[in-house]
Amino acid sequence: MATAENGARVWDLRTRQMRHRLGDGWVSDVELGLLDGVPVAVTANRYTVVVWDLGDGTPLHETRMPLPPDAIAFAPGGELVVGAGYEVIVLER
Repeated sequence: MATAENGARVWDLRTRQMRHRLGDGWVSDVELGLLDGVPVAVTANRYTVVVWDLGDGTPLHETRMPLPPDAIAFAPGGELVVGAGYEVIVLER
């Protein structure tokens, strides 16, 4: 996984080929995890948090944020924790 000004990129390390580009804008952070057994990547973009299916690189869900998200992480209970400025936002399913 690598981030850049034109989206996050998912690479196959065995073949050294890019598998997916997740979005096309600035990405400040990426988190990898499982949701219902599905491998996902979560990207923090300008004012959104996007959940991506790592199998085919398609977006599964997008949440608009009140502040630009700086950092994201999965909590042990499955919640998504988003750091935005001086705020911490917990997203539950």
